[in-house]
Amino acid sequence: MAPHGARLSLLDSGCGTGYYLAGLLDRREGWQALALDVSVDAVAVATRAADSPGLVADVWQPLAVRDGRADVVLCVFAPRNVPEFARVLSADGRLIVVTPARNHLEQLRDAGRVIGMQADKLAHLDASLAASFRLERRESLEYEVSLDEAEVDSLASMGPSGHHAAAGGPADSPRSDRTVVTVAVDVSSYSLA
Repeated sequence: MAPHGARLSLLDSGCGTGYYLAGLLDRREGWQALALDVSVDAVAVATRAADSPGLVADVWQPLAVRDGRADVVLCVFAPRNVPEFARVLSADGRLIVVTPARNHLEQLRDAGRVIGMQADKLAHLDASLAASFRLERRESLEYEVSLDEAEVDSLASMGPSGHHAAAGGPADSPRSDRTVVTVAVDVSSYSLA
């Protein structure tokens, strides 16, 4: 869903370990990228993974990025500062937002390993961006992965679930050697309104 073109610039806001940024850059030769996250450790890992510069910053504050500098702003499961994203995005740029779909990690949610999610997530996303962006395209992706217990624990500790105790918690959940988990996401592409 990311645009094709040589020498585009990308801001990955909430880059985490840089996994998605590195994957995208592998498919887009010549792109320049900036990995942004509030975590010093995350930015350090992301810059190595994506071979790109990084910026440690709080996304809720003004970003140290020039107006209209980014052709693409990527936001995977991360907070969105709508006015700042609109400011740093080029006039014909794209904001790409990846959000969990209704059945994302449903097996872990059913087991009390991760917290629930907002029922009307896409409607809320569109409404939160409406002042500055318009939806151009949306795709849903879903697949299953088999994870070992360490991977499940790592996954359950990320994002909001890592900051809140899920009902039932991991200690109350039955354990097995491997767990099949559904990955389901919505990928939304927006242009400036």
